[in-house]
Amino acid sequence: MKKSVTKRIRITKNGKIVRRYMGSGHNGTRKGANQKRRIANGAMVNGSDSRLLMQEMNRTLNLNKVARPNKAN
Repeated sequence: MKKSVTKRIRITKNGKIVRRYMGSGHNGTRKGANQKRRIANGAMVNGSDSRLLMQEMNRTLNLNKVARPNKAN
Protein backbone atom coordinates (compact mmCIF):
# COMPACT_ATOMS: atom_id res chain seq x y z
CA MET A 1 0.00 0.00 0.00
CA LYS A 2 2.95 2.34 -0.45
CA LYS A 3 1.99 5.29 -2.62
CA SER A 4 -1.55 4.09 -3.24
CA VAL A 5 -2.72 5.46 0.12
CA THR A 6 -1.59 9.01 -0.61
CA LYS A 7 -3.19 8.92 -4.04
CA ARG A 8 -6.58 7.66 -2.91
CA ILE A 9 -7.35 9.79 0.15
CA ARG A 10 -7.36 13.49 0.95
CA ILE A 11 -7.07 15.15 4.34
CA THR A 12 -9.27 18.18 4.89
CA LYS A 13 -8.15 21.27 6.78
CA ASN A 14 -10.12 20.03 9.81
CA GLY A 15 -8.24 16.73 9.79
CA LYS A 16 -10.97 14.52 8.35
CA ILE A 17 -10.03 11.88 5.79
CA VAL A 18 -12.05 11.78 2.56
CA ARG A 19 -12.06 8.96 0.03
CA ARG A 20 -13.81 8.44 -3.30
CA TYR A 21 -16.95 6.40 -3.81
CA MET A 22 -16.67 3.31 -5.97
CA GLY A 23 -18.55 2.99 -9.24
CA SER A 24 -17.73 6.31 -10.84
CA GLY A 25 -15.29 5.00 -13.43
CA HIS A 26 -17.57 3.96 -16.28
CA ASN A 27 -21.18 3.49 -17.44
CA GLY A 28 -22.25 6.97 -16.44
CA THR A 29 -25.28 6.89 -18.70
CA ARG A 30 -26.72 3.86 -16.93
CA LYS A 31 -26.57 5.45 -13.49
CA GLY A 32 -29.36 7.62 -12.19
CA ALA A 33 -28.96 11.31 -11.39
CA ASN A 34 -29.18 10.77 -7.63
CA GLN A 35 -26.53 8.08 -7.72
CA LYS A 36 -24.18 10.25 -9.80
CA ARG A 37 -24.60 13.17 -7.40
CA ARG A 38 -23.87 10.93 -4.43
CA ILE A 39 -20.78 9.48 -6.11
CA ALA A 40 -19.46 12.96 -7.00
CA ASN A 41 -19.04 13.90 -3.33
CA GLY A 42 -16.39 12.23 -1.24
CA ALA A 43 -17.12 9.75 1.53
CA MET A 44 -15.71 10.14 5.03
CA VAL A 45 -13.40 7.37 6.21
CA ASN A 46 -14.42 5.54 9.36
CA GLY A 47 -12.52 6.43 12.53
CA SER A 48 -11.07 2.96 12.99
CA ASP A 49 -9.69 3.00 9.45
CA SER A 50 -8.32 6.52 9.71
CA ARG A 51 -5.77 5.49 12.34
CA LEU A 52 -4.43 2.75 10.08
CA LEU A 53 -4.35 5.05 7.06
CA MET A 54 -2.41 7.72 8.95
CA GLN A 55 0.14 5.13 10.09
CA GLU A 56 0.58 3.96 6.51
CA MET A 57 0.91 7.51 5.21
CA ASN A 58 3.56 8.36 7.81
CA ARG A 59 5.48 5.22 6.92
CA THR A 60 5.26 6.00 3.21
CA LEU A 61 6.37 9.61 3.61
CA ASN A 62 9.32 8.59 5.79
CA LEU A 63 10.39 5.97 3.25
CA ASN A 64 10.26 8.55 0.47
CA LYS A 65 12.45 10.96 2.45
CA VAL A 66 15.07 8.29 3.09
CA ALA A 67 15.04 6.90 -0.44
CA ARG A 68 15.64 10.22 -2.21
CA PRO A 69 19.24 11.38 -2.37
CA ASN A 70 19.98 14.99 -1.60
CA LYS A 71 20.52 16.91 -4.83
CA ALA A 72 22.51 19.68 -3.11
CA ASN A 73 25.56 17.42 -2.70
